[in-house]
Amino acid sequence: MDYSCHLLRSSEEMELFRHRVGKVLEQAMSNIKDYIASLPNDAWINYLKGVPEKNIPLIIGCICLYIDGYDCSKESIDFNKNATMIRYRRHEWKKVSDLPSYAKHREKMQNNGGSEQ
Repeated sequence: MDYSCHLLRSSEEMELFRHRVGKVLEQAMSNIKDYIASLPNDAWINYLKGVPEKNIPLIIGCICLYIDGYDCSKESIDFNKNATMIRYRRHEWKKVSDLPSYAKHREKMQNNGGSEQ
């Protein structure tokens, strides 16, 4: 199956989708947010498994709205070519000083006159 025709690619398409869905949108977005939060990090997921055919445009549209509103520095979602699978990535930025190898690197730099040279 190819569901890429349901992807919302412009602000106009998103606005039309919001208008078409109406009152259902708030609850649908809440469900999508909960579902996305439950996904494993960086794994391709068949997110439409068991979804009735008539609900597929709603789910894809809500994911597109979610993507439009998220902070790209913290998370990202990719659809595959046919929009049958998604991959959710949580980005965890760490300070260099928090990395386990940094302590050894710092010690070596501070002791740069040691026996290794």
